[in-house]
Amino acid sequence: MTKQRPLLPITLIILIYLGIGSLYAIYTPTWETPDEPAHYNYVRQLADGDLPVMEVGDYDQEYLVTAVFENHFAPQYPIETISYEDWQPPLYYILQTPIF
Repeated sequence: MTKQRPLLPITLIILIYLGIGSLYAIYTPTWETPDEPAHYNYVRQLADGDLPVMEVGDYDQEYLVTAVFENHFAPQYPIETISYEDWQPPLYYILQTPIF
């Protein structure tokens, strides 16, 4: 007769993981993660009927430091030009498009 391993340890690990992930999502202010605008623009491009294309200048380190880290996405720094995530596979973003 084989012994069954208790599910308690894995259940606790999953619950702790989900709890920490939820707290991070709740307490992180909008646009405060550095790559959030780039992901947003990927979905926006798909919703507009365009496929994202990587182009020279998509990643502008100086602009990102100024707009994101120094000014916390102040209104004078538009996010439409931040599109360096265009290299990502599209399935996740296609699934987000109806929500957008």
